[in-house]
Amino acid sequence: MKALSSTGIGVMVGIPNEKLNKLAHDYATARKWVKQNVTAYLHNGGVTIRYVAVRNKPFLTSYNGTYVKNEYPLSGSSGFPKEFAFFDGGGKTVRDNGDPYNNVFDANYDTLLWALKKAGVPNLDIVIGEVGWPIDGHDYGSKKSAKKFYDGLLKLASQVGTLLRKGYLEVYLFGLFDEDQKSVAQGTLNAIGEYLAMMASLNFPWTSSSLFFIIAFFTLF
Repeated sequence: MKALSSTGIGVMVGIPNEKLNKLAHDYATARKWVKQNVTAYLHNGGVTIRYVAVRNKPFLTSYNGTYVKNEYPLSGSSGFPKEFAFFDGGGKTVRDNGDPYNNVFDANYDTLLWALKKAGVPNLDIVIGEVGWPIDGHDYGSKKSAKKFYDGLLKLASQVGTLLRKGYLEVYLFGLFDEDQKSVAQGTLNAIGEYLAMMASLNFPWTSSSLFFIIAFFTLF
């Protein structure tokens, strides 16, 4: 966390699942956790903490929260058309009621918007809690493909938006560091993070005012 001080990078702080029961039933413990892991970094020159996540799931609208959606363009079947994951129009265009979609991110995001509208909450704030591209651990994992994906994603999120929701999108990049001790029960892709050095090699504009939505996800103990 200290490494992110004064960077302007937004951070989502996660509460470990095994601590939830104690924090939920012991107010003193909850206050101590917040003081150590949140308040301690909220000072001039500190860390920009945008959210505290309770588990890695959406916070429901009944609590007036934000809907958090994770988007993994390569987590589908092995037959998924790779070019449809990028944003340069190289994939086959899919039309939904006449609206053209040339990438899976836009299509999935607007599918969620439509579902929320049908559920009676059309204006609910949406945050993409995790999205990224692997540099290893997958047939399509490489620095070249990661750069292509992130270039398109950052332009979309900071300037364009989707067909159903124009403007910037709040997006959390996954992940900022390599999770070498993470379980590979769901595949090695989940254990491969994008190293800071790799991010630097892709010329990420960390200080750009339009990229305030870039985030690292930390689970604190």
